[in-house]
Amino acid sequence: GASPSAGLSRLRGLLTFGSPLDAIYYFFRTEVPSDQPVRAQILSSLHGFRKRPSLREYDKFALAPYKVPDLPDCRWLNVYSPTDLISRKLIFYKVDEQIRRFYPWSPARAHLAYWRDREFYKCVARWF
Repeated sequence: GASPSAGLSRLRGLLTFGSPLDAIYYFFRTEVPSDQPVRAQILSSLHGFRKRPSLREYDKFALAPYKVPDLPDCRWLNVYSPTDLISRKLIFYKVDEQIRRFYPWSPARAHLAYWRDREFYKCVARWF
């Protein structure tokens, strides 16, 4: 049978907009004490898609390198707005491009503004 990553290899693009991904990672990540290096590595392997490495040293407790599918043919575009309290520029992940849009409305309206913004659609169409 085909490996799970074989189906993923067909994926050519990932679009996130209004994404709270960085905030979710920051606020809900599991804090692993330095005396639990094996647990830290297992958690990194489970949640590792395009996440930037932690740069922790594991010394004698380093596990064999694990391979998270990196999907080299898949490009990731993130669109965010500083007036949208939910979205963020993604810093914990390796994103190919990030586009900043400015929506001068209330935070709730700004979060929904992507859907009505013709320039947003033009940016996405040019990118893909």
